[in-house]
Amino acid sequence: RIGTEVAGATYAWNTGTTTPYTSVSSTGSYILSVNLEGCVVHDTIEVTAMPYPDIDLGGDRDICPDDTILLDGSYGTSSVYSWNTGEDEAILAATSAGVYGVVVVTEHGCMGGDTVVLSFYPKPTVSLGPDTTVCEESRLMLDPDYTNTDNLLWFDGSSDPQVLIYQAGEYVVTAINKCGATHDTVLVKSIFCDIKVPNIFTPNADGVSDVFRALGNLGSIQEFSLSVYNRWGQQVFRTRDKYQGWDGTFNGTESAMGTYVYLLEFEWGGRKQEKKGSFHLLR
Repeated sequence: RIGTEVAGATYAWNTGTTTPYTSVSSTGSYILSVNLEGCVVHDTIEVTAMPYPDIDLGGDRDICPDDTILLDGSYGTSSVYSWNTGEDEAILAATSAGVYGVVVVTEHGCMGGDTVVLSFYPKPTVSLGPDTTVCEESRLMLDPDYTNTDNLLWFDGSSDPQVLIYQAGEYVVTAINKCGATHDTVLVKSIFCDIKVPNIFTPNADGVSDVFRALGNLGSIQEFSLSVYNRWGQQVFRTRDKYQGWDGTFNGTESAMGTYVYLLEFEWGGRKQEKKGSFHLLR
């Protein structure tokens, strides 16, 4: 607002305004003519319009644990800063989630500001569970429990949600997101588990228990022999192949349902062992 007031005078601005004072908002030369009983005087004022400070703290975004985000409200020289957190510097170091706002007053008294929201974003978590022990030659599915995870990275370079392992060892998985990475390790030990056979088998070609065979740590045994006898003592099957089993036939004919006897012989750790018993054939 510019102008002056003289009692009894009339006024004429070069903008067409006829009041003692006028408000201006743009740069230019403003001339006021004051007429008092025929006596006219003129005065000119040069006005430079200063812009309001355009403050930009950036868009709303996430902040990670232990992270620091620099919020820059800088504008020109000699400006005064007032943050809603109480700080009065041009740049604020934000270390936690929240709403951050700044008001900037320039040396010419122009005022502007901006606000930004920082939302907490956690690091990933991952767990493979406790160390475990499995039978030799057994497969184990590593199925981690994880949260806030964008990608998994396994010891072998794969990124599958699960990994199937075939031997003892120490296995590591890494969970990754934009805030960093978290690791977990599981130790898998193996032991020799007893050789066993099923007590029922159903050779009906459904893909389940279709073959009567030895189960367990077969890779660790030697001098293997498995024999099967019917209830009359007749041998209906024999093999020295520890991975082979009886399909329920004898001389090309399906054997009758009922109880059969097996004799299992093998050597492990330099010791000969023998197991025998009965099982049922069902169709």
